[in-house]
Amino acid sequence: MKIQFMSDLHIEHFPSFDDFNLKFKEKFGNFILSGKEIGHVLILAGDIANPFLDCYSDFLQYCSAKYRDVIIVAGNHEFYGNDYWSSVDRMKKLANLFANVHFLYQNSVEINGDGEQVVFLGCTLWSHVPDQALQVVQNVGVKISKFHNFTTSFSNIFKSLNDYRLISIMENGKSRTLHVTDTVRFFQEDVKWLSNELEKHKNKKVIVCTHHAPMMSGVGAPQYEHTKDLKVQHYNHAFASDLSSLIKSPIIMWIYGHTHYSIVKQTENGIIVAGNQLGYLSSKHPQIEGNNFRQDLIFEI
Repeated sequence: MKIQFMSDLHIEHFPSFDDFNLKFKEKFGNFILSGKEIGHVLILAGDIANPFLDCYSDFLQYCSAKYRDVIIVAGNHEFYGNDYWSSVDRMKKLANLFANVHFLYQNSVEINGDGEQVVFLGCTLWSHVPDQALQVVQNVGVKISKFHNFTTSFSNIFKSLNDYRLISIMENGKSRTLHVTDTVRFFQEDVKWLSNELEKHKNKKVIVCTHHAPMMSGVGAPQYEHTKDLKVQHYNHAFASDLSSLIKSPIIMWIYGHTHYSIVKQTENGIIVAGNQLGYLSSKHPQIEGNNFRQDLIFEI
């Protein structure tokens, strides 16, 4: 079974999927997912587009026609401008339009790979934010003036995270803005679900698909991970969590997105942890966007 994966395409920043694809060809020389070789299974690890826009369903149709199976998880940007649970329902309905598209939100799908079943577990994951970082993470994107002393590149990254300004959620019949304590709770629920599923499938090969990263080190740009700025250190908790205790058999691969930093690494116990993230295609800061993105990156298992 050949596995292809990518994330953080951010197609919503273009008028249509066709416009995005033309820009992609301008930068990479061919349309997206049109290389000489493609995988059997495509994993889209979040931040693809707003699911209420036509570009999202158009891209799913494009992928469905090319791959035997397509797996999608929700990134944080899929919820922007929308109600949280309405976005989940919308993605479920869109996936159900295609027999080979699987939307994973705390659920799994088993796919036959040349006679061997591979289990794909998927969820957004979100992240663990410790108490001392809660206020910084909550306010990023809301009160950007607090970070006026950061470099331009840091400021632009901070502005891109608007989870607690642009996402709403229903509570007791009323709509309110999403809070960092909500996403910490989602993270805890996702980790509990993952733990149970890994035990259930302990005798099978498992590939985990999340948007947020399962490690605090080696999954993001070094200038952020190695910063001495305390606020930036706190902010890093919005992108990743230390789930090293989970990264073991029966997992063979863990695919993630969100950090806009593409890397493939192998843990000491042989498990592949990888992100293949495009980032903002029209970004004015190419040094921190689309780092090492490869549309032809394929793993065979």
